[in-house]
Amino acid sequence: IDDCSDAGTPVWVMAVAGACVFAGVVTLGWRVIMTIGFSLTQVNYFRGYCVEFASTSTVVVFTILAIPVSTTHCQVGAVCAAGWVSFGAKHVKWSLFGRIAMTWVLTLPFAAILSGGLLGMISPSVLNHGEYKTNILGPQDFPQ
Repeated sequence: IDDCSDAGTPVWVMAVAGACVFAGVVTLGWRVIMTIGFSLTQVNYFRGYCVEFASTSTVVVFTILAIPVSTTHCQVGAVCAAGWVSFGAKHVKWSLFGRIAMTWVLTLPFAAILSGGLLGMISPSVLNHGEYKTNILGPQDFPQ
């Protein structure tokens, strides 16, 4: 618990990340909500409670184990499980779940290519007035 007293991430980085999440939720969040809440399977108040309880419990357990986990992945898994248990596997749109899972897999290489490209464009102009230099971080650069 004491490790949580210092996030280790600069406040401005968290503010920019928060602003980007906010922009994403405001602009396209409704599509995610509609897809998870209505398109995968039928969710009523009772099943919604079970979905929230299961996904929250999963996040808490994995946080205690110090294993990073996506809350969105937990939510989608819980919605599919609630639909499966309530109505049977035929009442869950597994093709839609497959498309969602495919986007999860494609997100990592897409983000890597995008961030690498942006770094390649920005670094020469920011570092040493066009002269590209980088510092390779090693284990000594990270607190234990």
